[in-house]
Amino acid sequence: MAQPSRQYHLHPPLLIYSGITLLIAIGAFNSQNNLLFWLFGLALSLVLVSGLLSGIMMMSVKVERRAPTDVHAGERLNMTYVVRNASRLMPAFALTIIEVPDVHAHDAAAVDSTEADGSGGGTTRGARGVLRGVLSKRGAADRPPEAFVPDVPRRGSVEVTGSALALQRGVVRTLGYRVETAFPFGIIRKSLFFRQPATVVIRPPVNQPPAPLPIGQRGDTLAGSRPSARARDGEEVHSLREYTPGDSPRLIAWKRSSRTGQLLIKQSASGSPRRTWVVLELLPTDPSAAVERAIAVAASTIVHAAREGRAVGLCVPLADLCTPSRAGAWHISATLTDLAMLDHTRLRPPPARGQSEGQGVQPPAGPADTVVRITADRSDPLAERLLPSVAARMATAGRRFMRNVGLRG
Repeated sequence: MAQPSRQYHLHPPLLIYSGITLLIAIGAFNSQNNLLFWLFGLALSLVLVSGLLSGIMMMSVKVERRAPTDVHAGERLNMTYVVRNASRLMPAFALTIIEVPDVHAHDAAAVDSTEADGSGGGTTRGARGVLRGVLSKRGAADRPPEAFVPDVPRRGSVEVTGSALALQRGVVRTLGYRVETAFPFGIIRKSLFFRQPATVVIRPPVNQPPAPLPIGQRGDTLAGSRPSARARDGEEVHSLREYTPGDSPRLIAWKRSSRTGQLLIKQSASGSPRRTWVVLELLPTDPSAAVERAIAVAASTIVHAAREGRAVGLCVPLADLCTPSRAGAWHISATLTDLAMLDHTRLRPPPARGQSEGQGVQPPAGPADTVVRITADRSDPLAERLLPSVAARMATAGRRFMRNVGLRG
């Protein structure tokens, strides 16, 4: 780990204390009062002791941050730190650990993604497009994660966790973290900056999908399924392997084990999982709120389909994004990351009506595959609220007009 950079900070308590000390000095020199000279010396000594103690204490402090894990929007973004004090004489007190966001990551990622895909829009598994969100009040988290350490004993260590609320999907990039203290009197604030870049992906929220996933017409095993080379519990024997503690005795191949002299376990082949394609049909002009709801529905559908043992693929036509239909935790994690990093404002414009070119990629779905198409709700909620009141007013005005015409007739 690189050596941290040390820095003293000007903050309001120091400015106020300096102003009071200056007033005491002016009064002492003008009045030649011994009491004021004593107070002035005391004020200067407090500043000297504060800077000396905090400097000696911070010289022995070492902080390491553990690798952060990805979270979903609405969850807590936790950062875990291990604070060590190498001093044999003095404990460390009142340490505050604050993440330092990379405020330029959003703009840099936008430029890099445009050069990577050459189209200025969309995202692919290789070049993931615009990275959404930074650690700020207007970004993906409400504030940078912050942790407080009351004290660290001599030659000891303390583990603390700082958290922040993940407001929306996106990618959070930090340059490192700052450890600061104003011990012992709160006059001088000194900090150590540890440069340790980190990236956290805030994935879309996962809720219950609005409708259950459809099942193939032929039941759980769809037409065209065949035994795969992946070993699972089933009826068709795929291969044999050595016994490991924890294996079920029912899977032991006793005849082959008696011949070889060592216990062997039967591995069975299973039918290939059902395939489900999630097609997210978005437009660059869709409202942001509607897009976020559609992406949340897509993420929920992907997660619940994976829990049902399905192989899931994601397609966003106008983003030229189409991930293969696979099963497994790693694939689902990468697919949710693609959704987290998708920026709908950079999608290609939709083709004109009647044109087949420019419609974007489509899932290579077979006749037995399940295709779930998700679109953004493009209705205007303000218009939906205003239309009933406008219609009622027009009806009232019409009745008044007819009543006036009748009276005149």
